[in-house]
Amino acid sequence: MAALAGGWQAMTARLVAPVPALHVDMFRVLAGLLVLAYFVRHIAEIGLYHGADALVPHAASRAAFPFTWQPLFPAIASTSWITAVYVLSCALSVAIVLGVRPRTCALVLYGIVVATYRHDFLVMFVDDVIVHLVLFWLVLLPTGSTLRAPDLVRAPKAALARWRRATVRGTSVRLFLGNLALLYFVAGTSKWTSPLWRSGDALYAVAKLPMSFVADVITPSWAPALRVLNAATMVVEPLLGVAIFFSSRPRVRAALVASMVAFHLGIVATVDVPFANLGCLLAIPLLFRSTRSIARTSSIRDRAVDTTPRLRGREHVGALVLALLVGAMGCALFTPPWRAPDPDGKGKPTTLRGGTAESGGLVQTAFFGVLWCGGLAQQYRLLDWIDDRNFSVTLRFRVTGSAERTIPADRVLPRDMRSSLLLSYLGGVTWMPVPPEHLAEVRAAIAERVTARACSVLDVDGTIALEADYERTDPSARAPAPRTTLVLARGRCEKPGRVSALFP
Repeated sequence: MAALAGGWQAMTARLVAPVPALHVDMFRVLAGLLVLAYFVRHIAEIGLYHGADALVPHAASRAAFPFTWQPLFPAIASTSWITAVYVLSCALSVAIVLGVRPRTCALVLYGIVVATYRHDFLVMFVDDVIVHLVLFWLVLLPTGSTLRAPDLVRAPKAALARWRRATVRGTSVRLFLGNLALLYFVAGTSKWTSPLWRSGDALYAVAKLPMSFVADVITPSWAPALRVLNAATMVVEPLLGVAIFFSSRPRVRAALVASMVAFHLGIVATVDVPFANLGCLLAIPLLFRSTRSIARTSSIRDRAVDTTPRLRGREHVGALVLALLVGAMGCALFTPPWRAPDPDGKGKPTTLRGGTAESGGLVQTAFFGVLWCGGLAQQYRLLDWIDDRNFSVTLRFRVTGSAERTIPADRVLPRDMRSSLLLSYLGGVTWMPVPPEHLAEVRAAIAERVTARACSVLDVDGTIALEADYERTDPSARAPAPRTTLVLARGRCEKPGRVSALFP
């Protein structure tokens, strides 16, 4: 028993060992800039996805997912109110960057982001997951000791001297890095369950998805090079999670940082998931967490920090959340991908088979439920579902009036992640598992909003239909894959700016 107590005390002592305060606040500044950019994009897209009359049917979403209720954006919320909340969020993000009550601002922003992703639950994706996770840890991290604008205004030289030697307790820093390691490990190992990843063609399929910036450029001739990158991803991604625990060693840290930069910037350059990937890169300053790195660059001795091997309030919260995440993601690793579609016997993707949000039984539901009650919606299995989603999609609007004509869909709908996820419900492969009794209502609401936007933007008079060509992406196939054409939405445009939706 004494040996057990001694081992626990030694582990806790290593957990609370001081880290450079400057590096923690570098993370804070970068996180504030990331959240600022996140809400600037939300403001720019408010008419598309977030506003009262946007493409996302928020009322239908709340009816289908009652657990997404939140008080900030009620059913009667106007676009002006939503915009005002987003502008306030930008101001709070700037305050975090400047070091003005950063933890308080992060807590308020965390509540806003939680309400935001629940408001947009139908099109929530990994960008939203990582942004609100970053804000959660920003509340717990010991930020605000350095890189504060008020200190620079009052006494810049004294502030710079103090920042160089300042240290803080490292408990929350190490717990956050443990969370990041879990993310990499689960995302990487889950790909080994995918036949397409194991065969080497998964990255090719990802590059051909609708939200890819290079979908029109990639051809089967790219397949050999992409297979090399595919294999590298399967090896490097889970190893990033392991390497984080050894990042105090300079050579490991150098390889880790180089791999993270190449891995995430490569994704940012090709697929519309910027905030998730940049959010992971924010952790790089925290990898340089040894106080010895300060001692080598400063002749001033580090300021003393309380390193009592006993967890404090915020540290208890961080440890509990990390334990819950380990349990939830451990269960998720053994759960079949719930986003897989059911075939209808005609080669057409259809609606999702039934199940809970994670389809992992009572234990997994309990883990995810507790996290959800705290505002955290996390899922680290990424792109292992590509075997069921490897479709290249071509979209167009067909207008039938005095003369029939086709119009590229990107004149109405941007080729971004949220648009692709929204249209997936109309194509039969739902992004979120919609309860069957609500599926028709959700699809009809999306169809009506899509056709209404098309009528308004294109200023046409007549019947308009959104058509999609689906084609499986398989660069190894000897013959071209068969193409399936679906009508995703149909409506009748009536001047001025009105539409009568006729869902297929």
